[in-house]
Amino acid sequence: MKILCLFKGGRKDRIEMISKGKAPQDFFYGTLGLKEKGFEVVYGSSNVKYKGILGKFYHFSELVFQRINKLGIKKYFIKKIIDKYKDTKLIISFTDGLSLTLGLLNSNKSYKRIGCFHCLSDIEFRSKKLFRYWINIIIKKSLNNLNTIAFFGDNDRKQSIKKYKLNPKKTALIKFGVDTNFWVPKKIKAENRFFSIGQDPGRDFQTLINTTVNFPIHIHTDLKVKSKKNNIKITNGSFFKSSLSDLELRKFYQNAIAVVVPLKNINQPSGYSVTLQAMSCGKLVILTKTKGLWDKKNLISGFNCILVEAGNVNELSTTLEKVFLDKKLRLRIGAEARRTVEKYYNINLATRSLEMLLKKN
Repeated sequence: MKILCLFKGGRKDRIEMISKGKAPQDFFYGTLGLKEKGFEVVYGSSNVKYKGILGKFYHFSELVFQRINKLGIKKYFIKKIIDKYKDTKLIISFTDGLSLTLGLLNSNKSYKRIGCFHCLSDIEFRSKKLFRYWINIIIKKSLNNLNTIAFFGDNDRKQSIKKYKLNPKKTALIKFGVDTNFWVPKKIKAENRFFSIGQDPGRDFQTLINTTVNFPIHIHTDLKVKSKKNNIKITNGSFFKSSLSDLELRKFYQNAIAVVVPLKNINQPSGYSVTLQAMSCGKLVILTKTKGLWDKKNLISGFNCILVEAGNVNELSTTLEKVFLDKKLRLRIGAEARRTVEKYYNINLATRSLEMLLKKN
């Protein structure tokens, strides 16, 4: 059975980098492991070129609607990819926008559709209230046409089932895993600053900026955040448009005093990639405890991470100071963090989770 996997632009070009040890397997969500097991997996990347007058018209239309609904729907792209792989029996998308697009295509019984979501229950709130009734209808139509709806966080799944009246049997959880052979610890004599990175709207960098500490803090994001504080350095970039390579990012993790993942209290399982990458590097992670925390069982504050209350500047300030002053604490929690990722969040477990999802279809 041929499996077509849909990603945003940038993933397909990374395969060669992975083979050279210059990038991790993380954002292939276990599909590379499926290929090693003998599955026929092909990739579709959303950076497809819109050719001709008709293509440019579709591109313009998508951009206009994207500004209104903020859903990231790309019908033209998916149609072109499906036409290229006509013998595909199963299509799986790993982004919210492409998953919604997949569900909006005209019904075709020759292939099954799996849509994976990172923040389905909160996605409507990205748009203005004026358009939300219409957006709700679009989302429901899409979800109705998907064979399986998969989530990266249990609370997002529960809230989406309730909000969109989904059949729980039609939903599933999928595990995210990181490449523990790439994200590795390294002995650093001088840890130079706290490090924080991310670009999804669920990040709460303002709370980190508002802390009362004077320790060096480096924030890397393409979100619009500013600070006049001398101890805070902000650089711009994201997964798709960054001067920061994976090797450089790994070095930032390794050199950090600790990695801070400040989040808004939303249902989205936000921040899991950065958290797990840093933990795999043996780093203490200071993470906001949100409604969407993706693993309430294995993330244990004071053992393998430190969880703080959302939006609590005083608690975050106190935690930063405690972590800065106590190197033994950092080393102990960092070591447990590495063991936790190796046991529960390695890339092989992500492949196994994806394989189980495919067997349901």
